[in-house]
Amino acid sequence: MTNRRLSLAVLLGFLLVACSQAPSAPPKPTVTPSSGFFPSVTPVPSATPSPAPPKGPDFGLPDGSAGSSAGPTLPSGERMIVRQGSMVMVVEDLAQALEKAAETARTLDGYVIYSSQQGEEGASTAIRVPSEKFDVAMAALRGLAIRMVKEDIRGQDVTEEYVDLEASLRNLEAAESQYLELLRRADKVEDALKVQQEMVNVRGQIERIKGRMNLLERTTDMSEIDASFQPSRSPEPLVRPEWNAGETLRGALRSLSSFGQGLAGAGIWLLVYSPLWIVLGLIAFFLWRRFSR
Repeated sequence: MTNRRLSLAVLLGFLLVACSQAPSAPPKPTVTPSSGFFPSVTPVPSATPSPAPPKGPDFGLPDGSAGSSAGPTLPSGERMIVRQGSMVMVVEDLAQALEKAAETARTLDGYVIYSSQQGEEGASTAIRVPSEKFDVAMAALRGLAIRMVKEDIRGQDVTEEYVDLEASLRNLEAAESQYLELLRRADKVEDALKVQQEMVNVRGQIERIKGRMNLLERTTDMSEIDASFQPSRSPEPLVRPEWNAGETLRGALRSLSSFGQGLAGAGIWLLVYSPLWIVLGLIAFFLWRRFSR
């Protein structure tokens, strides 16, 4: 009897050990309502470690997937510099200087932004040329000058801003792809509408960032040069042709006549109001005598 009980105890121990080592069925993922704009999915913990997903916004997706950006990537070590130049110079002929500046822009695969001439008093123009030909364009414009009044070259490094925009673009595109997945799995119309609204907001931010990146690319690819031209000889004659001594004399006489009329008018006003001034003066005199006593 004792041997039989001992055999049952040993068998029961083996069964307990076997049950404790048997793999248990993984629990199913649970979908819980979220207080945000869409339902969240609670991920199931796994017994075996999985490779780390790429970093990005966590929207509760079980696979941790994130979208990839299709935007341009700045090569490592490359700097994005916006170069601008301005020049003020004295030239022999204003019209010829404007023509030469436009020809310089066309020769260097650039274009003219604007061109203006104020008679014989001065002229100005602005051109854009490829950044790698900026120094060549500046040298060509210097050759037009008889005398250089002012020259200024400025450079702005926008590399950091461009890299930040790239990172924001990748994050927003990853968020958009995850919103698409949530929209595909949405069961309720209300949840789908909320997710779609968030997608519209994210898409607007993506378009604004892409527009800014395109602007930075254009401004770094093409440099701007502003040039102002001054004539070598003063356009104003010593004596203006419209000046007339007789007309100047008549103008002076008209001014004197107007001044005399103003004095006469003031005297007439004082004379008309003289009784009032006398009454007010007498009242003031009696009040002064009374209070002085």
